[in-house]
Amino acid sequence: MDQRTSAEAAEGVAARMLAWLQAEGIIGPPETVGDIHRRWIASIGGADDPALTGDSRIVYRPGPAYRRACLDDRPSSLVFNWLEVKIGRRIFDAGELGLGIHCPSCGAEQTEGSGDWSEAFSAWHRDGTGDTLACHACGLAAPLTGYRFEAAWGFGCLGFAFANWWLDPLFVAAFARRLGHDVVLVHTRI
Repeated sequence: MDQRTSAEAAEGVAARMLAWLQAEGIIGPPETVGDIHRRWIASIGGADDPALTGDSRIVYRPGPAYRRACLDDRPSSLVFNWLEVKIGRRIFDAGELGLGIHCPSCGAEQTEGSGDWSEAFSAWHRDGTGDTLACHACGLAAPLTGYRFEAAWGFGCLGFAFANWWLDPLFVAAFARRLGHDVVLVHTRI
């Protein structure tokens, strides 16, 4: 998750990173999620399911060298194994991995202020306002990105969602170098 790229620059940066990943053989050409499902359903002799085959999101399946980016040997043929680029203001959260948010100054857990957090997240997502929040314990007003999240969260206009890829830290570092700045690695469980 890229927290520094602006909304205006996101498409150009995404195109540059995709070209690099394709040149390295990490990802293949773009295709729709619906096409992937259609091939999978046909391979198992199943009936067409418009809820699956109608999905028009563009994703990138693993390329011939995709294992250079991964720590494990999962087969590249897994149905739900792709890169999806997410452009636009969004919050990348940890899903079922938890919420634990702690003040960067005093370390207080912020559950007591969950209503304030919900409002801040909504305002940030809507228009970029509400990007600071005061700790309910010590009162320090800090940017949302300054708080410590037990399971990493990211706030930005550009994300690279590697579905079912257990990314190698060396690849993540190379990705960040190519991008030109640090990234936030958000693990999600749904």
